[in-house]
Amino acid sequence: MPFEHNIIDLSDKPQQLIDKYAEAIGKPGKWVSAKVPLLEYDNALVIESEDVTKYVARYVHVPVADKRSSLLQNDDEMYPLNDVEITQRVDHFLDVWYLVVESYYNYLCASSELNANSEREAFCGSLKALEKELSMCGPAGQEHHQQGDFCLGNTFSIAECIAAPWVQRFFVTLPYFRGVDFFQQVLPAECVNVSRWMNAVRQRPSVKASSCPEEEMLAAARKYYVSYVSPGAPGIL
Repeated sequence: MPFEHNIIDLSDKPQQLIDKYAEAIGKPGKWVSAKVPLLEYDNALVIESEDVTKYVARYVHVPVADKRSSLLQNDDEMYPLNDVEITQRVDHFLDVWYLVVESYYNYLCASSELNANSEREAFCGSLKALEKELSMCGPAGQEHHQQGDFCLGNTFSIAECIAAPWVQRFFVTLPYFRGVDFFQQVLPAECVNVSRWMNAVRQRPSVKASSCPEEEMLAAARKYYVSYVSPGAPGIL
């Protein structure tokens, strides 16, 4: 559906973002710690990536005149509110995924090579935890590799919608700033389900179409996160 996308410079936040964020959290007035994303839709203001994604799944895809009244009848397979088992599966997957994201940022934000090597080990550990989680995913509790490549088997779910931008970043930022190939040098060899899942996510047409340009990923990482670049990495100026 048509939408307007406003890119925000977090080092120079416009007053409009500050005002809307304050309204969204119920604290009117100047709110300098305003963050993105912020979704404005149908008189609603929604913040935090996961909440924005779930809001879109719950409301935006159904007819505008009947969004909230149709909520309980929503049988969308990406995050079906009438199927507790599947929603819990997605939510648990995301709990594990956010630990992967946290360890990735710690690796990217390392302040020395010694620190980078330590954080890389922690990152590998979080990927092993994701491997275990994926091995238990899939429709009807069946093993993931027997049912499809995504968290819900063959169904591309909200879990993948939320994870996709970070998966893309792994393959762009880590070679550039840490001088490592993600698949060859970071992902543990035993993480076969993670490898399969990431390949499926990266090849998804909607993920490709909505991908952030690589130069923007790198510029944002350098501006907001990266203070140290590993020796020999392309990111050294």
